[in-house]
Amino acid sequence: MPALASSRARLVVWLAIPLFAVVLIVSASTLSWEVRTISLLQERNASLSRENGQLLRRIDDLTPTPPAVAAPPSPAAHTPRPEPDTAIAEAPAAEMQQTVADLENIFRRREMYLNNILRRYREITEQYRALSGVQDGRDRAATPLSSAEISRIQNSLALAEDDLKQLTALSAQAQRLQKKLPVR
Repeated sequence: MPALASSRARLVVWLAIPLFAVVLIVSASTLSWEVRTISLLQERNASLSRENGQLLRRIDDLTPTPPAVAAPPSPAAHTPRPEPDTAIAEAPAAEMQQTVADLENIFRRREMYLNNILRRYREITEQYRALSGVQDGRDRAATPLSSAEISRIQNSLALAEDDLKQLTALSAQAQRLQKKLPVR
């Protein structure tokens, strides 16, 4: 009987080693996927931040600046000119100011969604790391894998995907508004 118990113990050890290796490989691949996803999101965030900066500079260039001190009038300036209708002249300026305000609002919302996405992916990464610690058996104090942990991860992923959709919609809105701005 002792030989049978010893062979069973060896069998359990030999089965545990591949199982541990599989869990370790799955955990490593999950972490590498998360790292790759986070790096792609950080690159996209940097790209969108650069684009926001460029657009804000363009908005600053397009917003009217108050005129400097007026030069003394020339004799040609004393010739009477017909005065344009001020309502007609102010309409494009008011429309451009509204477009600029809308673009600034969109940029703030885009920045908010980008920050939300990054925060959610960091949370997901932490949750995956906690799960891999439980599966590897390294974290003895951790509770066993539960469906609540998995559903939290799935919920975070769904919220991040919703934020990405919102970000895409805001980018499309910004492009439409940019087409309204005059080209220099």
